[in-house]
Amino acid sequence: LGVGTGIIRDCVFSNITMDGCQYGIVLVTTFWPDQFPGGAPGVEIHDILFENMIIRAEMPFYLTDTWKSPPRQQSKDIRNIPFRSIHAFGSRTNVLQGDSRCSTKNLLFSDVRLTVAGGGQIQPDLPEYRGDNVYKRPCAWYIVNTKQIYFRNCTCLWETASRSWRQTFLLDHNFALEMDHCDWRAPDGGMTGL
Repeated sequence: LGVGTGIIRDCVFSNITMDGCQYGIVLVTTFWPDQFPGGAPGVEIHDILFENMIIRAEMPFYLTDTWKSPPRQQSKDIRNIPFRSIHAFGSRTNVLQGDSRCSTKNLLFSDVRLTVAGGGQIQPDLPEYRGDNVYKRPCAWYIVNTKQIYFRNCTCLWETASRSWRQTFLLDHNFALEMDHCDWRAPDGGMTGL
């Protein structure tokens, strides 16, 4: 969701199975910003519910202010979105990314179970951030430039995962991150890490 301009709001996605996808739930406020002089206006995304889903995708969650680009100085918001009762299976890093103002905010993950397997493309020693490598971070969740992110009754499990994985979380520039009754397992030889 989110290619173009305008507003996407007041939607419900429920009782859905995604199987064999490259990406699962993708919310992007600005798609290919470098192709637009002065930057694309972008899409505001808010008040959307995702519930009762099974996602089998390389990257189950990708919420970002720009598609495969470094975070922008100012983007439209991704906000007020609950994710409830979701079983996700993936082999790439899941990304929650906002702009420098923390435009990705007020997200609730409730009863979300993530199982990570494989991960041959994961790079444990990445150089500085580049948009095309964000999904190769050696963590299950990469969360950057966000605020008010809530995890309730969530789990992260590792199943036949590559030894390249290092941690469950990699966080940078986040405010008001809360976790309650979560079971965050570390990858084999790694750590939960915050």
